[in-house]
Formats: sequence, C-alpha cells, structure tokens
Amino acid sequence: MMRRRNARVIEQLLGELEAKRYDSALVERILAAPGAFPQLLRACFLAQDRELDAARADVDRALECGGGNPVVAFAAGLILYTTGDEQRALDQLARAAELSPNAAKQARKHGAAMASEQADAHGHDRERLEQAKRMLLKALAHYTGPKPV
Repeated sequence: MMRRRNARVIEQLLGELEAKRYDSALVERILAAPGAFPQLLRACFLAQDRELDAARADVDRALECGGGNPVVAFAAGLILYTTGDEQRALDQLARAAELSPNAAKQARKHGAAMASEQADAHGHDRERLEQAKRMLLKALAHYTGPKPV
C-alpha cells in the first residue's frame, strides 16, 4: 500500500516538475512534508532550467532536514556543482564520503572530476543532474510524504 502511494506521489511530482510547474499547489504540498528528496528533485529541474538561485535555495532546505543522509549530501553536491557553487559541491561530496563508505568511491570520483574540469562543463552538468535525478527517484520510492490528491 505504501509503495503504491509513494509511486503515485512521485508520478504526480514528476508530472508537475516536467511541466515546469515548480510552485504549483501540489508541488508545495509535497514539499511541505518533511523530507529532503522531493526538494532535491525540484532543485534538479530548476538547475536544468538555469534557475540557479532557486535550485541552490532548494538544496539548502534539503540539507537542513536531510544533511546527515549520504544520498542527500551526494545529490546536493552534484546539483550545487551545476549551479556554479563548486566549493560547496566539493564539501557535500566530502560529507557524503564521510557518511557512507558506499558513497565514498563515487564522491571521490566526482570530486576529482569537478576539481580538474575545465572544458565542456555544460555536458557534464547535464549528466550530473540526470544522475542526481536517478538517485533521488530511487530514494523517493521509500518516501513517506503527503497522501496523493
């Protein structure tokens, strides 16, 4: 029952975000529930649309409630990098590595790439946002937010 409800909430959230209705009543209702994953998912879409300040604000809110989760820290690092906040991105990847040995290898890989990257940043940004979305959708499968409408 819970998984079906989660799947419906995720489907509704994605529908709103893909339609670029970032501040719809449904999105606001979902984001009002405690949890960092929906906030980070919206941040991915905002960053993809180059709404960088709004994306960073969503990352900040997500870190307030989920900064101790390695998935949150890792996704936040990827999103922050695409918004141009490189130092905070590297800090979040380091935090993810601290929190989970499983995240450490990926965090080091992305951190090293970010630190040395100079060319073709836009293509890498898109790849990072897609990776963050995939991670967040997987995490959202266990999300216990508001009931779907």
